[in-house]
Parts: sequence; C-alpha cells; structure tokens
Amino acid sequence: MNVMKRIDRSKSLTLVVVLLLGILIFLTIYALDAQETVQLADLDVPLADGITGGGIVLELDSAAKIYTGEMPENKPGSRPGIQVPGYNNITIPANTSNVNITLLNPEGNPCYFTFELVLKDNDESLYSSKMVEPSSCIEQIALSKQLTKGEYKATIKIRTYSIEDLVPMNDANVETTLIVV
Repeated sequence: MNVMKRIDRSKSLTLVVVLLLGILIFLTIYALDAQETVQLADLDVPLADGITGGGIVLELDSAAKIYTGEMPENKPGSRPGIQVPGYNNITIPANTSNVNITLLNPEGNPCYFTFELVLKDNDESLYSSKMVEPSSCIEQIALSKQLTKGEYKATIKIRTYSIEDLVPMNDANVETTLIVV
C-alpha cells in the first residue's frame, strides 16, 4: 500500500514539475516576443499599411507621392519638432472639383499627416486625405463640391500621428484664402 502511495506522489510531483516547466517556457517566449516588439519600435520603422496603433488604423493615401520640389526651410533659431508648411493663398480654377494643391508632409517629421480643407464661413469640409508619410505630398485633390469665382477663407486642418505607434501628436490649423478664378 505504501509503495502505491509513493508511486502516486511521484507521478503527481512529475506532473507538477512538467507544468511548471511549461509555464516557464511560455513566459520566456512571451518576454522575448515583447522585447523584440520594443526593439522594432525603437528603430523608428514605419508601420505597414493597415496596422493599428492607439486605436488608429494606418491607411496611407494612395494619391501621396515623394515630394520632389523645394522643401520649406527651417527658420533660424527654430526648435526641432513637427514642421508644418504654410499656405497663404491657394489659387484654383472655378467650376471644377479636381484641383492642383500640394499638401506636403515635410522631410524629417516624426509623424504622418492627414489633411482636411474646410471653408471657414460654414465649416464645410471640401476635402479629407488619408495618411501622408514624411517627405511625401498630395498634388491633386478632388473637392467635394465645385466653387464659383471668388475668394473663400479656409482652414487646412492637419492631424499628426506618430510614426512609431500612431498616437495622435500636435495638430495644426493653417489659415488660407482660396482664390477661385
């Protein structure tokens, strides 16, 4: 009888040891996987299209391309950070919805941009983009409605999302005038 109890204890002890080893192996694999993820984030590698971060889905704008024009210069003494181009006046043709406007995310920015063109007088959205990578731009947009000749006060709302994890960063509202000819 005592021999049987020893065998049962031995089997129970073996089972406990095997379970503990399994848990230890699982935790080790989990820790290594988490460490690898942190290392990738530290490398500043952009997330692949469609990947989520912070509840935001990375969806790059298919109209965006590498900007080949002259990059805006930093003002002397300016602090490092997010560069936002200015848009004093934008001239576009009347009675058409496809217009040439360069919406730029300058080289070196630590974030993706989205652009929204909004009329100031009624807060009507004329255009909204998907995400644009640094050093890229959208050069032609499709307005939601055609504008007649005249001048329209507008705002280009720029939303920014970290390249590392898509967390929203500082946003900018750039005031401009649409000159429709």
